[in-house]
Amino acid sequence: MKTNNYLKLLFAIPLISIISGCSNNENGMKITELAPYLFEVETYEKLDYDYADKFYASENDNWSGGGCSAITKMIEGDRRIIGRNMDLNISENCAYVIRTNAGKYQTIGLQYTFRDVSPKYADVKANGISSKWSKLLPFYCDDIMNNEGFHIEINMRHGEYAAQGHDLFAVESTNPKGTRRVHMFELPRYIAENCKTVAEAKEYVNTLDIYSKNHYWNYCFIMADATGAASLLEFSSNPINDEIIHWFDEDKLGTYDFSYLDEYPFFDGLEYNAIAQTNFFINREAYLFQDTKSGFGRMQTMQNGIKAVQTKDDMFDLMNKVAYSNFYKNYDDCKNNNFDPRSEQLGELGLLNSAFCMNPKYEDTFKQLQNEYVAPIQKLTREEKRAANEYWESTFTEVVDIKEKSILVRFYEDDNMKYLLTFDGMTKLETVNV
Repeated sequence: MKTNNYLKLLFAIPLISIISGCSNNENGMKITELAPYLFEVETYEKLDYDYADKFYASENDNWSGGGCSAITKMIEGDRRIIGRNMDLNISENCAYVIRTNAGKYQTIGLQYTFRDVSPKYADVKANGISSKWSKLLPFYCDDIMNNEGFHIEINMRHGEYAAQGHDLFAVESTNPKGTRRVHMFELPRYIAENCKTVAEAKEYVNTLDIYSKNHYWNYCFIMADATGAASLLEFSSNPINDEIIHWFDEDKLGTYDFSYLDEYPFFDGLEYNAIAQTNFFINREAYLFQDTKSGFGRMQTMQNGIKAVQTKDDMFDLMNKVAYSNFYKNYDDCKNNNFDPRSEQLGELGLLNSAFCMNPKYEDTFKQLQNEYVAPIQKLTREEKRAANEYWESTFTEVVDIKEKSILVRFYEDDNMKYLLTFDGMTKLETVNV
């Protein structure tokens, strides 16, 4: 998607002036439907931390699949930007824009998670959001920015299971004497509400007792702030590592040794010059222990394209190349790493690894997969894909500008629009292909 192929700003109208909210009778929270499956919730003036903590500690709320990508770079003018795709099953669940003014900082958050507890679109449209769901929503945000310019996003790492079903990456405790016991998926909310810099976040994380559960994915985070600092946070527990918390700063990642990726030959000579993550561990010991790895093609596409990124529009274009929604159009596209050659959509065919597109002997196999599996799915309508409940798309693509304190986001359900989220409001930007 090239910027010069679009008339980018046909209109910019604050949405609050043109769309009325619908009030929920149970708790009075107003929601505004921006587009089908996409809602904005009125600003939270209070957050119920105790309710969310109790829920996460007691509930087995499944996140039944997905794979996400993120990368960050400093561009001209000392501007830190972050590109991010949230890739999950297209379903009857909704996406939400969440704002809070309940603590040290104001925040903007995005929420789309394919979770058991999430109400379906038809129910939300008819009845609004329940008291339970409204309390949990701020703690389900996948991405959060506060008004100091600090931003944090969440990715998952696949777990590895012992025979008894215990996830060997599960973290039971990072600090038994911590001030509060916090589930990993709540962590972005806690950090964004209390920290304005990456340095503060590093100290703050050590004060909490962070955990995951043996049936949960393991979660990892990229964060950046207005000073230009950025870092990646991973958790991996014994028996993988003696240390549980792992930070990777930009200077470390700039020279990070990826020689252990020798099973994926196309990584030879790759300049890993930006903080990025998909769905495999950066930590060497955790990576070697991890059997279920994915996102190598997405990682390579981001890293090979990041040097050319000079603007937010460039980053948006790069993340669109990374998105699952592109699938494989032809063998040359796959071979040139514009699409992810290790595709979880292929189910049992997921045995294909990232070297697949680098070896011409696989071209016939690729064409067979294209004809038998990919092409039929490409012909489905959105509603048919949703009904199939096995098709993955980028449910949202975003570019965060730390200096501007803004998030430019495109949602799957409204993909001819971009929404510019700021602390002053929201603007809808229509893009029309010319």
